[in-house]
Amino acid sequence: MSYNIEIARHAGFCFGVKRAYDMVLEALKTDNSLYMLGDLIHNKRVVNELTEMGAKVINSLEGVNDGTLVIRAHGIPIEELKVAQTKGFKIVDATCPYVKIPQKGALKLSQEGYFIVVVGDKAHPEIDSIVSYLNSENFIVTKNISDLNYEFFKKHPKIGVIAQTTLPLQTLQEIISHSLNYAKEINIINSICDATFIRQEETLELARRADCMIILGGKHSANTTRLKELSNVYCSNTHHIESEQELEVDWFKNVNHIGISAGASTPDAQIEMVRQYIISILEQI
Repeated sequence: MSYNIEIARHAGFCFGVKRAYDMVLEALKTDNSLYMLGDLIHNKRVVNELTEMGAKVINSLEGVNDGTLVIRAHGIPIEELKVAQTKGFKIVDATCPYVKIPQKGALKLSQEGYFIVVVGDKAHPEIDSIVSYLNSENFIVTKNISDLNYEFFKKHPKIGVIAQTTLPLQTLQEIISHSLNYAKEINIINSICDATFIRQEETLELARRADCMIILGGKHSANTTRLKELSNVYCSNTHHIESEQELEVDWFKNVNHIGISAGASTPDAQIEMVRQYIISILEQI
């Protein structure tokens, strides 16, 4: 049986993730005490690879008082950065430059007197870094228009809107469209990264053509999870995996066109391993 395996053109590492990864590799050449505060990126394999090379993952600065500290690609709360600076760490700031846009935007809008609507996932580390620049009583984090009712806008007629960089554009558009019905003044900073939008559009196009879609990336990666959701719209035979070992033979039975897309924290080598594993499965069917 003939088959076609098609990989989305922009699948894999985005600019910010590759930059962070390369910065750690460079730092490991000279630093023996290298700490990453939280996972550098949302890819367990890559993080494990870096720890095997000598980097250490810590979840708190407590008990760690010197060495080199890498700021993860999603950024960290400004309070943690100040503690690290006070302790005298050498700082390697691997925060994605695109993540700094909503950080700076949040601070600017807050200083200008806006109540800030942060559109994103409350539990995401990028959101933690963004809201650290805001007054604790001057913002809301949401993706749901139900949180922004008439009473909300009556209390906060002047709002500023910023977005998590990996947010689907449609979600931001829905929030803005809804807010226009009520708010007296809206200042919007569109901080969604182009890489996110491009990957989502390519995944949708590929899913329209494919009989089976494989989405590769961390299960706790917001942008990868969104690729899976989008792919599922057009291809019900869509599967989100972190490793080629999760692939199942039944997914590829009576399938001709297989699409592969991957989150922004997935290196090319992992994508190629999945492609090769799929080929080995197809040869057995």
